[in-house]
Amino acid sequence: MLKSEKVIVIGIGSFIGLFILNSYFLSYILSFLIVGGDEYVLSYLMPIYSGIALIGAIIICCSYVIIKKINQLREEINK
Repeated sequence: MLKSEKVIVIGIGSFIGLFILNSYFLSYILSFLIVGGDEYVLSYLMPIYSGIALIGAIIICCSYVIIKKINQLREEINK
């Protein structure tokens, strides 16, 4: 497995871990921290927070892959 593929797998794995953590464990803690709303309203907000975490994980993985490709192109040009 290439190093960039490992980073992507780690990024997606961390999203899945955060999604499970957010869905089952942090929802009780966040219900005390978020002002307003009840459990019904928060049930709509938790998937949105998980979606934001997914977008962040995808951005980080794609940025890493793009930077690696740019560095490889620079090395090829300099040779």
